[in-house]
Amino acid sequence: MRKGLSKKLACLVALITVTSNSVVFAQDIKKDETVYVILDENGNPTEQIVSDWIKGSENLGQFTDKSTLSDVKNVKGDEEPTKNGDELSWNIDSNELYYQGKSNNQLPITISVNYEFNGKKVDPNEVLGESGKFKISVNITNNQSKTVFINNEKRNIYLPLLTAAELTLSNSNFSNVEVSSGKVINDGNNSLVTFVTIPGLKESLDLGDVLDDLLGSSSIDLSDSFEITGETNNFEIPAIMVLATTSSEDIDEIEGIDSLDDLRTSLNDLQKGGEDLLSGSKELLDGQTELASNYSIFNAGVGTLNSGAIELRNGLNTLNGSVPTLLSGVNSLNSGAGQIKENYDKFDEGVSSLASGASTLNSGINTLSGSVPTLLSGVNTLNSGAGELKDKYTQFDAGISSLATGASALNEGINTLNDSVPTLNNGAVALNSGVSELQGKYTEFDLGVSSLADGAKNLDEGVSNLEEGSKSLNEGATELSSGLGTLKSSQEEFTSKVNEYVGGVSSLNENYDSIDSGISSALSGMTELNNGLQGAGDGIGKLQDTTSSLKQIAESIYTMATSIEKIDPTQSKELREYSAKIKAIADGQTEGLTNLSSALQSGASGANELENGLRNLASGSAEVKVGLSQLSSNGDSLNAAAQAISNGISSAYDGSKSLLAGTSSLQSGVGNLKSGSNTLLNGANSLNDNSKLINSAMGDLSNGSQKLAAGTGVLLDGTTALSEGSNTLLDGANELSTNSKLINSGIGSIYDGTNQLSSGGKTLADGVSDLAIGSNQLSNGANELNTNSKKIDSALGALYDGTKELVSGGKTLSQGVSALATGGKTLAEGTGTLKNNSEKILNGTEQLKSGTQSLYEGVDKLKNEGLDKINDLGSEALDSIDGFSQAKDELVQMAKDYGVYSGLTSDMKGSVKFIMRSDAIESSDIDKTTDDSSTKNTENKSDKSDKSLIDKIKGLFN
Repeated sequence: MRKGLSKKLACLVALITVTSNSVVFAQDIKKDETVYVILDENGNPTEQIVSDWIKGSENLGQFTDKSTLSDVKNVKGDEEPTKNGDELSWNIDSNELYYQGKSNNQLPITISVNYEFNGKKVDPNEVLGESGKFKISVNITNNQSKTVFINNEKRNIYLPLLTAAELTLSNSNFSNVEVSSGKVINDGNNSLVTFVTIPGLKESLDLGDVLDDLLGSSSIDLSDSFEITGETNNFEIPAIMVLATTSSEDIDEIEGIDSLDDLRTSLNDLQKGGEDLLSGSKELLDGQTELASNYSIFNAGVGTLNSGAIELRNGLNTLNGSVPTLLSGVNSLNSGAGQIKENYDKFDEGVSSLASGASTLNSGINTLSGSVPTLLSGVNTLNSGAGELKDKYTQFDAGISSLATGASALNEGINTLNDSVPTLNNGAVALNSGVSELQGKYTEFDLGVSSLADGAKNLDEGVSNLEEGSKSLNEGATELSSGLGTLKSSQEEFTSKVNEYVGGVSSLNENYDSIDSGISSALSGMTELNNGLQGAGDGIGKLQDTTSSLKQIAESIYTMATSIEKIDPTQSKELREYSAKIKAIADGQTEGLTNLSSALQSGASGANELENGLRNLASGSAEVKVGLSQLSSNGDSLNAAAQAISNGISSAYDGSKSLLAGTSSLQSGVGNLKSGSNTLLNGANSLNDNSKLINSAMGDLSNGSQKLAAGTGVLLDGTTALSEGSNTLLDGANELSTNSKLINSGIGSIYDGTNQLSSGGKTLADGVSDLAIGSNQLSNGANELNTNSKKIDSALGALYDGTKELVSGGKTLSQGVSALATGGKTLAEGTGTLKNNSEKILNGTEQLKSGTQSLYEGVDKLKNEGLDKINDLGSEALDSIDGFSQAKDELVQMAKDYGVYSGLTSDMKGSVKFIMRSDAIESSDIDKTTDDSSTKNTENKSDKSDKSLIDKIKGLFN
């Protein structure tokens, strides 16, 4: 028979909803679209149903949506759109809108399925039920492409659609199932053929034969088709399910790779991921070993449970054996009732005592009634106090709010101070560095002062001998004039070189801003990349959470299958099969996400190291920039000094001429020179003495700057601690503000409680009054009972008759206990069965341990023979890949521009996923008839059962 899609559509919707990676945008409104496509056995679409979910951060209100759908229906509300061409105008009083419609537009991907039987191409409907060898060929075509120029050459690139296909073949009808690309998963009842690809990606990246060399014999494949081969003893057309979604995020994972060297680094990261995978599989093996060990403990507990059930069975048998004793006691009770009836006279005396006690009770209740007004007064006072407490709460809450506001302002101020302290600290460090440099220069200054003092002393001695050497001075003046002429010529060349040096330093200082800006841009880009990697890791974490949800869904479906097994075994079997499929997909997704997470962590580690390196480079660049500024400033001083030297040499040359002319009058000025020499000597000695004071002051300045630097460090630690304390205060204030609302709620509850207490007090007063009336009535009744006690004799007769009925009931109890003992026996037998099956599960855990060992060995082989080989071959093949980065960027942009299938306005962001499904056709379909009314009635009942089943499945996900 043809399996209806309606039975399983709810499960399929839940699966794709949980596993799809919807994109969250910063805009206010986003559109999430799911396209359901029903296929025939050859993959041709027969119907397209599109479901759209529009969600905003606030009420949507009036807004315009773009859609090419027909027969648009609001599935969760009564609002209807106004349609104008491709525009839908809505007015929604909610932040969500769910609607669906139909479409006949061309799909971005299409499926083609061809069948061969015993080597010949056939119509699959013509070979239903036959035996032989079969081949099913599935081709996935990407219809969404555009032409771009890459390296000045035209290239067709295709919309990146991450596509997964699955076919289910029953093991009872198919055997030796193999697939050319993809995997075959055997769950015991069915062979699940799975295939994952991005159709057109190989052509978009123009990988050609390079991909084959790179992947070698690994299981990774980017082909757009696959073939399933095997043997069948009863051919049926399998159901096909295809899931597809745009994959810009997956392509964009490599957006930071802008060169082949980066791609080589990524290959190394892949190899490192293989090592991590190997380590993780070893941990899995260890965990499975521990599971096997712990299950043996559980198995022992099952044995204990079985022993307890046996003891319960024995106890029930003992209880069953004790029932005759109970029956004997009931018979004795009946006999005793007869004796009571015979001893009625003593009862009559008791009635007299009751009348006396009732009188005493009536007196006490009257006393209680007199105390009630005092109680009511206290309750009213309590209620008044609770009301005043409630009225005063507003002032208390306002104080709490002021505290929270003040704490927030304090926190902001402390954060501002905390942000300023590093700048102060950096300034103190720079000051300390400057002082150290100044100290280093002082030695040269002190040597100059000493030299000046020595020169002044020598000058004084020379002046003393000046009279004797005036003739020699005249000759020396002549030579000096000649030498200064030569020096003047050399000085002009020196001044020119100084000007060139200063100009070069100035140009370097001006152009270094662009270098420093480039370093800052690189650091900013690296930070964004690092944040992107972190976001990708969070996304993987969310996907890993959805995998757990998938497993829970599989368990829930399996539980449902078990619950309806006796009602509808066929549907129960189908649900078990779907549970196994979902679990297999979840396991595969868990393995893939684990591998991706490991590789992403390796990439994130490298990105962190690169970011830290850029931060150090940026810090060093700032110091270089400061140094260039200082060199530029010193260059100006050097230029001025060189000019001054040039001017001085010129003046000296001119002066030498005057010196030569004036040597004749030197003798007369020797006395004045002697006096000036003495003055110079005294000044030089004074300068030399004061230099020592400068040295001392320099030491004090250095110590002070060091203390300042240390103090700013302490200040930085203090402000950090202050900031942490402020944050704690702010959190506490906010928590107090939040809890104050709980206090208000509690006060309200107290006030309501006192109101209820006051009301209850009034009710108590009324009750005490009624109790007093009742007490009087009781007293009167007791007296009347005393009077009429003789009438009770007949009631005792009725009691005696009741004990006879109790005897009869005892016999019924005996029968019930016997049935309970039978149930205890059944329970003991059931726990015995559980014990036997638990032994089988224990054996299964040991087999699972063996399988995990095989998994570890397989991962080891994948790492050594697969990933290592990919890394080696990839490094060689990368040289032949041309235009990879540009093609990748075009694919990412194409995926982002696609939007959704039915249309998207410019102010929305959206995501789309496609779910394609064909029905399985079994050989029994050829025997169907439509003219049997009884068959029609059966089908109607089945439809009703199907509907009920769908409602049950939907209930799992609500």
